Amino acid sequence: MKLNELRDKIYQNAVDKGFWDGTEEGFSLPEKLVLMHSEVSAALEADRIGRHFNKENLLANELENKDKYIFLGAFSQAVKDTLEDELADIVIRCLDLCGKLEINVDTDVERKIDIFTREPAFLKAALGDTIPSSLCFVHMLISDAYKAYFCNDISSHLTGVISAVIMIARYSGSNIEKHIEMKMRYNSIIG
Repeated sequence: MKLNELRDKIYQNAVDKGFWDGTEEGFSLPEKLVLMHSEVSAALEADRIGRHFNKENLLANELENKDKYIFLGAFSQAVKDTLEDELADIVIRCLDLCGKLEINVDTDVERKIDIFTREPAFLKAALGDTIPSSLCFVHMLISDAYKAYFCNDISSHLTGVISAVIMIARYSGSNIEKHIEMKMRYNSIIG
């Protein structure tokens, strides 16, 4: 994934939709971080009730359909509110904030994923061995980002969130890039 390009696209879409008013007065870091927390909690709930995307889903062709109504129907049935959909939401919200704060994400996320990949003991210590323990780690990174913002060190925490979510998706067998793409398409249609 070219995360900086994706960051810019997500951020610009948020600006175009009026989610950022262009002033510092309209910027609420606590609100943005709590919204990320809510997506993490939604991911936990999806996993808890067993709502996962079925890769063998009969609606796979409909999810690729150019017709927006066919896509929306398939997305609503097969993807919406699944663990994978909520993981995509976490990354989208985080990249949006990175866009606002002008954080370069590509290099740092790549480095962190490389560490996670090369150091399975570190990965297990950080993410644990269950979805709930992994999501707890993501909650911690988001909470720590608030404190780090005031020390001019928020970028490391936000790229940590993105890296952790990518690894959660990878180890749960999900294609996070595809889910981000589908969620962005869904969001652009529903406005």
